[in-house]
Amino acid sequence: MEKSKPHQPGYVQLILLTPERANRHLRQSAYPMNGAIYISSDSYVKLHLRENEEQHGPSVKKLSENGTELDEVYCLHCVHWPSDAEKWYFRKRSHGWPDTNCVKAIYDDGCHVVPIGSKSIDRYGNWSADPLIWRLSFSEAEKRLVHTMNDTQFLVYGTFKLLLKEAFENNNDTLCSYFMKTLVFWSIEESTTALWQPLRLVSCIEVCLKRLISWVSNGFCPNYFVRENNMFYGRLGENEQCFLINHLLELYAQGWRCLLRCPSMKPFEDALQNTNIQIPKMLNDDLNTREIHFISPEINEESGADHEEEVDVGFFSDLENDVINFSDITGLKTMFSKKIVSLIKAERDRSDIDIITLSQQKLLQRMALFLLDETLLESRCARFKYRQIRRALSLLSYTCRADISRGRLSLATAYYCLGNYSKALKIIELYEDILHHRSGVLYVSSKYPTKVDPGYKKNFCTRALNRLERASLAVSYDFHVYQNRPIIPKEIALEI
Repeated sequence: MEKSKPHQPGYVQLILLTPERANRHLRQSAYPMNGAIYISSDSYVKLHLRENEEQHGPSVKKLSENGTELDEVYCLHCVHWPSDAEKWYFRKRSHGWPDTNCVKAIYDDGCHVVPIGSKSIDRYGNWSADPLIWRLSFSEAEKRLVHTMNDTQFLVYGTFKLLLKEAFENNNDTLCSYFMKTLVFWSIEESTTALWQPLRLVSCIEVCLKRLISWVSNGFCPNYFVRENNMFYGRLGENEQCFLINHLLELYAQGWRCLLRCPSMKPFEDALQNTNIQIPKMLNDDLNTREIHFISPEINEESGADHEEEVDVGFFSDLENDVINFSDITGLKTMFSKKIVSLIKAERDRSDIDIITLSQQKLLQRMALFLLDETLLESRCARFKYRQIRRALSLLSYTCRADISRGRLSLATAYYCLGNYSKALKIIELYEDILHHRSGVLYVSSKYPTKVDPGYKKNFCTRALNRLERASLAVSYDFHVYQNRPIIPKEIALEI
């Protein structure tokens, strides 16, 4: 096995050292070059093709005896661990996954090589695979890693396979199941073990989704065993990248509701929507009053709910009345930087972090609208405007979780003013769906009296929800449009 230096990491060339001991397929795949006999990956897989079978990457697609389709991969076992993956074996694992015994067992078992070359662009601008290159495969190691997952980790892996199949708008099959497995591997290794608990399933999904967004945004999906191998290479073009990043940010903005995009999850829709209401009811059914009081004294105390409602009204009102007096994006960036510093400067309690995080969301939202306004008013080249608009839309998508109304309506308005009416309509439909399933709203305004739906106290107070969660589920702000600004529908501008 020879490292293929001109090609990306994770790919090798095979030299046939003992032709007299090789089987028929290896001998017929031999390709003499530069005084050595190389094995052609392209010839090797084609030699296994039979009538009515077709090649599918490194595999041969065929029908089983019972008539189902299957992919058969003709690979070669490498008894030694490849040099490209040495860093995987020696790297430090701060959270203990996988453990040293598992790592040692994987290392000792070696790997496989499969007959598919790395992609490159030919002189005609087309992507093609080098016929003499083979790809390193760690499928046996991956099976071993999957078997070490706990129930929560396995559920997250299954969830992302489901999202890929039913929720991700995956043009040209840019994303694949293998990327989802890689995503979960990296997330488990680089996250504390305390995260991967059943009660934190939604947080685990959010951690993985944020990592996937980062990969797509940077155009780099690192192979788990060969970090330098960018698996997006040759798959993620500029158009696909722009489409995917906006789509994933839209899903992230929906929080756990993005699971409802999967048709398979529809039977559980009511259960998911009413989770926060049903938990106390179940407690009341299963335990007597004394036990409930002992576990959570405030559940049956009306005064506790009243107090939380008052505190929330004050909290979100103060946040909304924190007027931003900057008329340019530079001032907003300065203020945003100060908020970041205050977040990481010292240990803070939960409410301090909520204030800073929600303030950041508010600033980012304002920055995004400023960026859109400035970009549309400037006379710059189309490429520059495209990138700035893309940045602004990404920011608006990210900040949708700060409340149930303003963020989504701002994003829908931006798409409408940019001429993407179908996207705007889709966001409005999602917003209407949220309103339809709402269990109570806290309406906060800087100009009008605050209003609280009766259901807010019942369904969101004394439910152990932090204020970030309450904001994303039940807090609504005024939606502002400004005359003489580009981001305002013409129909509305005529009435102002």
